[in-house]
Amino acid sequence: MLVGRKLERARFEELLDMVESGPVACALEGTPGIGKTALWREFVGAARRRGYQVLEAAPSEPDAVLAFSGLGDLFDRIPDQVFADLPEVQTQALRAALLLSELPDGSRDLEILPRAILRVLRQLSAAGPVVVAIDNEQWLDPASARVLGFALSRLRDERVMVILAGRSEEGGALASELGGGFGGRRLERVSVKPLPMAEVKL
Repeated sequence: MLVGRKLERARFEELLDMVESGPVACALEGTPGIGKTALWREFVGAARRRGYQVLEAAPSEPDAVLAFSGLGDLFDRIPDQVFADLPEVQTQALRAALLLSELPDGSRDLEILPRAILRVLRQLSAAGPVVVAIDNEQWLDPASARVLGFALSRLRDERVMVILAGRSEEGGALASELGGGFGGRRLERVSVKPLPMAEVKL
């Protein structure tokens, strides 16, 4: 169980309320070992307790050079019906990015993948709030960051929340993409500080 962090947890609940009316994005930033991952896990747990669908990824440093590894972690468990509801060309691109199939000869490679991800997020959020949760965001591979940045920046009233955790001194490509605006709202940056002594229980 997470010790302390009452203010952060209260803010989590407020943000989870806000997603009912449209996109919300939050980035937990701080130095290594400060407690970002613990807070991120608390946020993910709070979303699941509400019944929100969580798409989760926690890349490590080696993953940063594997194209679409982050995308695969986020979307590898989406229902088969989602694929069935996509246009065929988008289905092909998404399945190829998730390493579920090869692209057919003469295809447009993965040019339409960002549109496929946008459509998937819209479909999923129509059934209920969706949380895109990425820990160690500084190690999200650039290909996944570009696709997600394209899709997420085009959401307007969909019930999608993004929660990122990453090192403040390094930053990540997706946080930079969302920093310019997300569904008409700004990316909320939370600087994670050391736990106050008053909140530490021995």
